[in-house]
Amino acid sequence: MGVAAIAAAAFTYADTRREIVRLSTDLAQVRLTLDLLRQGTPGSAGTSTDTAALADLENRLAVLEENWRTSAATAAPAALAPATTATADAGDCLPTATRFLVSAGDTWPVCNSPAVVEVASVEPGYLTLLDGSVVAAGGNFPLLGSACMLAVLSAGTAELSSYAEIRVTC
Repeated sequence: MGVAAIAAAAFTYADTRREIVRLSTDLAQVRLTLDLLRQGTPGSAGTSTDTAALADLENRLAVLEENWRTSAATAAPAALAPATTATADAGDCLPTATRFLVSAGDTWPVCNSPAVVEVASVEPGYLTLLDGSVVAAGGNFPLLGSACMLAVLSAGTAELSSYAEIRVTC
């Protein structure tokens, strides 16, 4: 009975942690959008572009809220069983728990995992993946289709403006 209680507590903790990471990433995306919107509109911009940008922002927020509601309602315990397959062992792959520098356009499969890190762009303070996910420097993000987490240690610093330092753990 005690083991079952510990297992249930561990599952609840892991699921809550994943949800917090996902929500923090969504908030980072909203903040980034607001910062880009604020920087991209000069003082005397046309009202049609402002209205279109605000409508786009409202649509993105609605999509994020809908995704949050559907993922919270359909949380499956199958996410606990990682499906590890031996992929990308023969060639170049991203070793887990190792710091690695990436830049825009890089695609790296993760060793011994079905996960792939596909970098779309690197900007000061954040990294954008090809699937549209934005990970702020110092943040973590679950890689889709795997039990791996992507940690962005730094992104777009003054010394290495087009590079991000990442670490993948599975």
